[in-house]
Amino acid sequence: MKLKKALSLVIAGVVMCTALAGCGGKKQEAAKGGEANNEKKLIIYCSHPLDFTKPLVSEFEKQSGIKVEVISAGTGELLKRIESEKAHPLGDILWGGALGSVRPKTALFEKYASKNEDHIQPDFKNVEGTLTRFTDIPSVLMVNTKLIGNIKIDGYADLLNPALKGKIAMTDPSKSSSAFEHLVNMLYDMGNGDPEKGWDYVKKFCQNLDGKLLSGSSAVYKGVADGEYTVGCTFEEGGANM
Repeated sequence: MKLKKALSLVIAGVVMCTALAGCGGKKQEAAKGGEANNEKKLIIYCSHPLDFTKPLVSEFEKQSGIKVEVISAGTGELLKRIESEKAHPLGDILWGGALGSVRPKTALFEKYASKNEDHIQPDFKNVEGTLTRFTDIPSVLMVNTKLIGNIKIDGYADLLNPALKGKIAMTDPSKSSSAFEHLVNMLYDMGNGDPEKGWDYVKKFCQNLDGKLLSGSSAVYKGVADGEYTVGCTFEEGGANM
């Protein structure tokens, strides 16, 4: 069952994607209080960092007069939540996540065409009808220059260096779209274009993680910036802010 009154936005990139997809309309129990007070309220499920979303949400509230409630979590967790709520949607919009993560779940969203769709580049058009591209964010390897020393990191192959064992920050791909995009990138890159041939690399990479798999995408770039990890598999926006 599709969510009601959907809006959507998706971010697609050559390397990494993020998606802003619209979801469910009328807020059930969560919004009754606001409706009783005739207060317009928009509930957004969002996987973007708070320091990125806060200025945009604040400006939207100022211009529209609509109160916004942001519920933050990883893309995988939010998609599971939306699926569990499909009979009684509690949110309005899913903002964030990779195109690769959200596209398989398009049945959860209703079609929506942004009035700005004509200004979107051809390669980033809303061809699905439910996913409006929001931004183009590449996957990156973030390095702590104070810890890296003489270790060379130019690509995924360098992450198998034994000197980096236990010092690589990576999120659970089932919870984070940025980690999922890195996994896809690894499979294609290290499989020379054939993702099935990239699994040998992934197994070795997992061994070099030394049992450490983080629970959220923000833990990756924060962990590298704080010196807890030497290198992290993250997205450009998160890394650049650090």
